[in-house]
Amino acid sequence: MAFPASITIVCVLFSLVPGWLYLRRLERIRPASKATGLNELLQVLAVGLSTTGLAALIVILLPPDWLLDPVALVKGGRAYVLSHLRRVAVSVTATFLLAIGIAYLFSWVRSIGGPRGFDTLGSPWVDAFNASPKGQAPWLIVEMADGRLVEGWLKAYDPDKDPKSDIVLQGRIHITPPDGERSELVKVNRYIVVGDQIVSVQICDADVLPDPSKWRGWREEICSKLRCTGEAETGGNTPPPPGKESNGLDGGGEAEDSSQKPAD
Repeated sequence: MAFPASITIVCVLFSLVPGWLYLRRLERIRPASKATGLNELLQVLAVGLSTTGLAALIVILLPPDWLLDPVALVKGGRAYVLSHLRRVAVSVTATFLLAIGIAYLFSWVRSIGGPRGFDTLGSPWVDAFNASPKGQAPWLIVEMADGRLVEGWLKAYDPDKDPKSDIVLQGRIHITPPDGERSELVKVNRYIVVGDQIVSVQICDADVLPDPSKWRGWREEICSKLRCTGEAETGGNTPPPPGKESNGLDGGGEAEDSSQKPAD
């Protein structure tokens, strides 16, 4: 007796999950692929069906005490499934989990020999803004096309906008005019920086200060250290080694600057 078409479709859809997970894992160990939607779909199909097929073969070769009997399944079809629902459930679950494990194994093999000194996420915005240590948040100093500097805590950004993301700042928003003589505290709760007007972004990882009386000294300390960073690195001509980035408060290489310009 043949299986219902609905069951076959569900099995095929479940078999695509390992392929999808495989591609998502690869995005964390290599730059994002520029393949079209059709090519990505074909990759999901190829990896999903191959891993699921291999997992099903392993399950079939196991002793049929708790799993499906492949010979009886072929002969009985739907009648065998209805009379052995527990074995069917265990076999399908084992096949699904085994296929996911094989997909993870394939992605691990692909990662062997990959770069270890830097991240290869598809978007530099995602990489930079999500690199803050636990318990800290990114304080941004955004250089605008008109020469202004806009400072504030990162609230949100659009990682899908290319090439520059819109940024939402919150907290105590400071704006420094092009002359750089003084900084003005803007009395707003949130500030949207349009991506097309961004020249560079400096990022400092720091603890959020709950006491407003400490904000002025904290901000002046960060700004003074950012000014000294470029001078120190230029004078010594020795950039900090990978993995030793400072959090912006200990006098080391504090900021991440997309244009390599220190704030004035």
